[in-house]
Amino acid sequence: MTITITQEQIEELKVIGKIEIEVVQKKDDSVLVFIKKMMESLEPEFTYPMWFKNNTSDTVVRFDSLTSGEVIVGGIVKDEYTRYIFQKGKKYTILTPHTDKKIWTQIEEPKQKWEPKPEFLEKAYEIVKPNLNLTAYVLEFDDGWEADWSNRGQPKAYIYFNLRNNYFEVGNNYDCKDTGVYMSESCAKGLVEKLNNGEVEL
Repeated sequence: MTITITQEQIEELKVIGKIEIEVVQKKDDSVLVFIKKMMESLEPEFTYPMWFKNNTSDTVVRFDSLTSGEVIVGGIVKDEYTRYIFQKGKKYTILTPHTDKKIWTQIEEPKQKWEPKPEFLEKAYEIVKPNLNLTAYVLEFDDGWEADWSNRGQPKAYIYFNLRNNYFEVGNNYDCKDTGVYMSESCAKGLVEKLNNGEVEL
């Protein structure tokens, strides 16, 4: 079989070897598709997905086939003449085969740090906005007060809304730390008064 291929593509094909190719001037992009299909048809048996780190950068790709995969950790790959930017989350269909040990080193599946999606961040902000405003108020008016959780005798005041009586009240916590916003009792009492008379809104 004779196909049209460049010298650079031949170098990639050498990794899986034993393919006789007549080198001719590359004519169109359909050759790339043919090469990809040919390479995949000759893949050794691997269990995908597999993870590989680039040998010259921090780039990590989760390969789903011999030559395609998704970038898990982005990075910049440089050679003598070219600079490639691999963006996290981007999928590539024609990569240097992961069997090329000059380029890739197989690694265990990396533990990925969870990052919130932008659309949920926007919704979360609306939900926690009252707590952000409350925290800002405490920082401004509580004169540097800080909760000392090693001191079980120190009252850590917080405010809550009494749904039965329809007004804000002050509560105290001493040794049970949660994700609430705490302040001194004097600050809490002053804030409750302002909230109940409408001077402050959260």
